[in-house]
Amino acid sequence: VSGNVNFGLFSVNLGQKTKPDTITSLGSINLYMPDGLSTESAVKYGQTSSGAAVGALMDSRGISEIDKGMIESVVKGVVLDKAAKAASAEMKAVVAAKTGKVLNNFSFQVFEGVDHRSFKYEFRMVAKNERESLEIKNICDTFLFLMLPGRSAQSGPQFYEIPCQWSIEYHRLGDKIRYFQQPGPCFLTSVNVGYNGDTANNTYNDGAPMSVTLSLNFIEIEPMYRGNSAL
Repeated sequence: VSGNVNFGLFSVNLGQKTKPDTITSLGSINLYMPDGLSTESAVKYGQTSSGAAVGALMDSRGISEIDKGMIESVVKGVVLDKAAKAASAEMKAVVAAKTGKVLNNFSFQVFEGVDHRSFKYEFRMVAKNERESLEIKNICDTFLFLMLPGRSAQSGPQFYEIPCQWSIEYHRLGDKIRYFQQPGPCFLTSVNVGYNGDTANNTYNDGAPMSVTLSLNFIEIEPMYRGNSAL
């Protein structure tokens, strides 16, 4: 629902209301807790250099004590980092050798953001009968199906429907394990299925693999922040 007011050739939107998002659950897949479960969280910092401009401000002596030969060709008042950038590498090397000094680039780290956490799981499944072989196949096929985007007649072939998002929880005896950091909503980024990796490619009489290794990679949709529910 929206309301617009027209002013000649222009239109001003006075506000737009939309229905809240709805989440439809397609069910759940329950698997055993894999070995080596871990959570890696990281933030990103980038190195930047303020150059001699900030350095001169930080130093109460200013630039008066710096060798004048380094800035002869620069208009008075131009900051030293611009002079350094204008000088050739050979000239800077000569100045360094002559004076025994090089410009301090005043580098420091600047916070840039938070990495999205990723989660990797590997499950080895061995079927004891035909029913379990079908269940294992259904599990692998379901992960692959829900990882992929869809196409519908309504959206047309030029658009994909966004794949499903996943809710991952670690449970023990039916309850969440409060000692583990729980993943937030994730997208499934890869599904790898290996067959008979340790059985010399032998199969059962009906052709079903004796063992299946399922590897899944997930990535959180949003980065973490303080107070995140996973903590």
